[in-house]
Amino acid sequence: MLAPPARPPAVVFLAAGAGQVAHLEAVAAMPLGVIAVDRNPEAPGFRHAHERIVASTHDAGPLLDRLRALRQRYTILGVLSGSHGPATVTAAEVAAGLGLRTTPAAMVRVINDKGRFPAACRDLGLHVPRQLTAASASAVDWAPLPYPLVLRPAATLVGKAGVILVRDPSEALERFGHVQACSGSGLVEVSAYVEGHDVIAIGFVTDGALTPLALLDELNTFAATGALVGGGVSVPSRYAGTPAERAVHEAAAAVARGLALERTPFMLSLRVDAQGVAWIIELHLQLGGDFIFEGLLAASASLDLTRLVVGGALGLLDTPPALTFRPLRTARDAAGRWAVTSTETAL
Repeated sequence: MLAPPARPPAVVFLAAGAGQVAHLEAVAAMPLGVIAVDRNPEAPGFRHAHERIVASTHDAGPLLDRLRALRQRYTILGVLSGSHGPATVTAAEVAAGLGLRTTPAAMVRVINDKGRFPAACRDLGLHVPRQLTAASASAVDWAPLPYPLVLRPAATLVGKAGVILVRDPSEALERFGHVQACSGSGLVEVSAYVEGHDVIAIGFVTDGALTPLALLDELNTFAATGALVGGGVSVPSRYAGTPAERAVHEAAAAVARGLALERTPFMLSLRVDAQGVAWIIELHLQLGGDFIFEGLLAASASLDLTRLVVGGALGLLDTPPALTFRPLRTARDAAGRWAVTSTETAL
């Protein structure tokens, strides 16, 4: 009797909107089946999927029922999210439900919480700005705090919206309500301001070990109003090849080990001060965002970073090849759309 044909390998990808099209196209070009999930039946990313599931990316239960049936046709290797926040929790829950190696969903919730994540990193002995969580302005004794301070939504609704630098207690009280309105949880994180430059460490985690792939500079500034203005990102980082880069990679590896990460994309935001100390800010476990993969890295990197991160996060990449980067940055055009441009004005 002939053996039944082997089931082709596949990855489950949560979210198939316009922001995920380039990621899905890249993954579909790999020797993998793509099972895409989005609640919008007309999601443009579906055209790059071998299977589509029209469902919420915030609810693991219905997805598991559909995916267990699809396991009759595919060998599912992992579950990745193309969207931040709740979808990354769903990815962990679905992977666990399928018996795959994954970061526990409880830890993903900690990572997504801008109050609990810094506390967890502080417990690991890592550098984290001093911080407190507030449900109301009246609950904070503003006078003795070290100014300037950064106020940010505990649960971000839209990118960098609501991140404010305040210089004194009266300004903190005045701006608190705006920041709170931008928080999905109604909570506000109040943290000490660290003078320095923002960076993003990008890579993947396989069975608890971090493989770094790229270090980017975030071109952030604070406007006269105190609002954080995202000016895009650039590569290679100003810290490439310096002791500060090693400090960033050491901190990132400690985060991956200490938080028991398993198989996942990895995007860690840090601030490097004048002494080269790497201060941890936040961590994202989804693939992409802010035109980084599909725009900047697609134009700059010598190899496809999307395929490397996906392959690594699925345990398919033993040793990543050497990478080089053309000096490029992202910026918004007059219509507010992201574009890749020269780095001449990046620093």
